[in-house]
Amino acid sequence: MSNQATLTIEARGKLSKGQKKDLRKAGLVPASVDRKGEESLACTVRRDELQRALAGYGVTGIYKLQMGRKKPITAMLREVQSAPLTREWLHVTFQQVLMTEETKVDLPIVLQGLDTLQYNGFEYTQARDSLQVRGLPGDFPPAIEVDISAMQAGENLTVGELPLPEGVETDVEPDLLVLSVSHPRVREEDVEEAASEEGVETVEEPATEE
Repeated sequence: MSNQATLTIEARGKLSKGQKKDLRKAGLVPASVDRKGEESLACTVRRDELQRALAGYGVTGIYKLQMGRKKPITAMLREVQSAPLTREWLHVTFQQVLMTEETKVDLPIVLQGLDTLQYNGFEYTQARDSLQVRGLPGDFPPAIEVDISAMQAGENLTVGELPLPEGVETDVEPDLLVLSVSHPRVREEDVEEAASEEGVETVEEPATEE
């Protein structure tokens, strides 16, 4: 299928913190593959190879994990652990999948038309940036893309209005909020400045004695 990439992996044993650091210096990322009915497989994957695969196929891509001459493992990316400051990849977790068996993933929600919305003078609040969906591994798109350029102030976008491809469904309540559009908030300073520019003076009422 078009959304499949091959990654070369190598088996590894239990590593100390120092050994993991040495692996990363050598351009490798510690990884594991969760397998149904079997022990998790500890392995490593080349960082540059993984970066290219992610750039081309995203987190919803299907990855053929090739270890030596063994039969490749069909898997999806489940988690990437990164260092909080450097964002260096610390560990990657894959989940073995069957192409004929339904699974769940979190799809990112990508908003299109933001420039138009802001040009029209509106603000927006995004309540969620991803959605958990279920379907066959080969049916997942890289993201849920939704055009919000025609939305007006006071309008909302809910889960039930998101465009999901055929074969992909969600168990999230359809009326849950994804995004809301509003007029910009007017600050008190802006009102006073506008009044000053129009030559309107704000008069304070004198305090009355009791």
